[in-house]
Amino acid sequence: LYMAIPLGIIGACFSEVWKDRDRILLVRRLRAHFVEWGYNAHQIPELFRVFDPDGNNKLDASEFKLMATELRLGLKELRLKNLFHMMDKDETGMISDKVFVKFLFPDAYDQIW
Repeated sequence: LYMAIPLGIIGACFSEVWKDRDRILLVRRLRAHFVEWGYNAHQIPELFRVFDPDGNNKLDASEFKLMATELRLGLKELRLKNLFHMMDKDETGMISDKVFVKFLFPDAYDQIW
């Protein structure tokens, strides 16, 4: 009984760390891809305007998918949906340029806004 409780806690912690590992690896991959294409954090708002036909500085899932396709991010559709939902924490179905920068370039966020 004394061993069961700590093992359960350790197992839950390991599961959380594993999920976070996936997010960290995805962010690193995307950041490297954006840098490879010549984009930095300061250019993200401009990039969002290109793929935002209604001009609200937010991308819905279809606009985000179009941006990912045009930029050749190389993510499968399920991975792309998961990425979108990781950023859409308020569950509005949209992500802003601010949210995207904070997710992908957290150190540059305070410099831009």
